[in-house]
Amino acid sequence: MAAVPTRILLTGGGTAGHVNPALAIGRSLAGQSSSLLFVGVRGRAEAQIVPREGIPIKYVRASGFPGSRPSLALARFSVDMALGTIRAAFILLAFRPDTIVGTGGFASAPIVFAAAFLRRLRMSRARLYLHEQNAVPGKLNVLIGRAADRVFLTFPQSSAYFPRNGLVVGYPLRQSLLPGFRPPEAGSVLDFTIPEGRQVVFAFGGSQGARTINRAVVDALGFLLPYKNRLFFVHGTGLAKGPEYDAGADTGRRLEERYGLEERAAIDSFYLSRPYFHAIERVYERASLVVGRAGAGTLNELAARGLPAIIVPKVNLPGEHQVLNARAMARCGGAVVLYEETVCEDGRVLERLSGEELARAIAELLDDPARLA
Repeated sequence: MAAVPTRILLTGGGTAGHVNPALAIGRSLAGQSSSLLFVGVRGRAEAQIVPREGIPIKYVRASGFPGSRPSLALARFSVDMALGTIRAAFILLAFRPDTIVGTGGFASAPIVFAAAFLRRLRMSRARLYLHEQNAVPGKLNVLIGRAADRVFLTFPQSSAYFPRNGLVVGYPLRQSLLPGFRPPEAGSVLDFTIPEGRQVVFAFGGSQGARTINRAVVDALGFLLPYKNRLFFVHGTGLAKGPEYDAGADTGRRLEERYGLEERAAIDSFYLSRPYFHAIERVYERASLVVGRAGAGTLNELAARGLPAIIVPKVNLPGEHQVLNARAMARCGGAVVLYEETVCEDGRVLERLSGEELARAIAELLDDPARLA
């Protein structure tokens, strides 16, 4: 039997899609005497999610790879990576892990690079493992994967990117998301009330939110007013809050612009929004239908829970992996797929989904209980 690691360092982040797999793997590896430490980037999803799990967290500087073309963004990336790697080396020397688990995203790169450097100098003996959630990994993940002892893969087709050290294992889910899991009684109650007899539609676009889904949900609410006594709409708008997009503010502004006071009062009777649901399993437990993206994490959670879904894949990603994920889910009968269209809005190229189309898909499923079963 393999020895249980005593000091486990987890890294990965930017979005919950990288953070949650790291937490799931860490909890599975840890024994009663194990110490866990998470390393991420300040101000990103991990800063909110990890402390709630009771795991210490430290931060490094890192930013997304902007491409190899010379630019200010590339210079900023290089500085962030250099400073982040130096900081990561000090964290590794202080914590001295025997196991390092990285789950991708730019937040994991400094730790992986620092670990590879310290191992070369024989200043660290930590085993280095990565997990790749997507079928088509990003360029940075392919690069840092070369330094790993093993790269665990969700999809068989990813093996081509890691021919030396790739191993297909599937997607790691937190215990609370597994079928049959029952939370402690104190944690099993939602902090909001769902009116008796309502069917719950749960819409979210990942931890940061998705502008396409958020705006389509707002636009769909008017078309769903005839169903206001039958359904309850729970909307996770996302944690994104920056100069390009503020998920909560944009959603609130769109509600005010599209609906008058009387309509908003009617909408308030069947609609609730929050930036993020930390105990998402509690919402899943009550949901009749989910509207979401086609990331590996979301689809594996829905499949594990057996929840019917309307999937809106994000387009223009490497290898169009979300589109392929969504089509595979639809072929299994687990989802209806709606596609974004590219439009020019206020001088910017954006993706858009018709609120009327989304409302129609929701209404058709609510009116057909056999498809929701």
